[in-house]
Amino acid sequence: MAYSYDYLTLTQHVYVNGVLDASNSPRGPYIGTAGNMTIGTNKVFFPLNYWDGCIDQVSYFSRTKNASEILSDATLTVAYTFNNTLSDSRPLGINGTGTSLSYTASGRISGGLSSLTSGSYVQAQCLVLLSTSINSYSKVIWINQTATTAGTIIHVASTTIGVSWSIPMLNLINTGNLGA
Repeated sequence: MAYSYDYLTLTQHVYVNGVLDASNSPRGPYIGTAGNMTIGTNKVFFPLNYWDGCIDQVSYFSRTKNASEILSDATLTVAYTFNNTLSDSRPLGINGTGTSLSYTASGRISGGLSSLTSGSYVQAQCLVLLSTSINSYSKVIWINQTATTAGTIIHVASTTIGVSWSIPMLNLINTGNLGA
């Protein structure tokens, strides 16, 4: 869920799962010079109106986000730029781990991983929705193919060593073509 207030149009927007659910205007502009943010109650009818439920993450941005930014925030789980690190650039901070990696400054967007050798890989753990059968998901990766040998590009497994279940999702087949 996201709330956005546009000072120029004096409009409030509420998004659910990245999709606009409600908007309200006109609203008067915020006239204070500073403010406090309270999470879990608004102190009106205090102490009778506490939030009863889970709150996972709260972020504050000092500008109005547009609908596509809200959707990205709601749905993008991890993002690795490979700028000499496996740090997640998203708020969840699901950092990757890797073995025998070599970085390059000439990636598609910023940095990248140079040719991975036999035994080198990157792992992301704690992606809990990948283990459920009722959730849709997408993976986006940019690759610069330098060989036509077969290999796995992305796979998902139940454990870090893939012994319970393992599903290859994106492969390079011997002809140099991608396979799913």
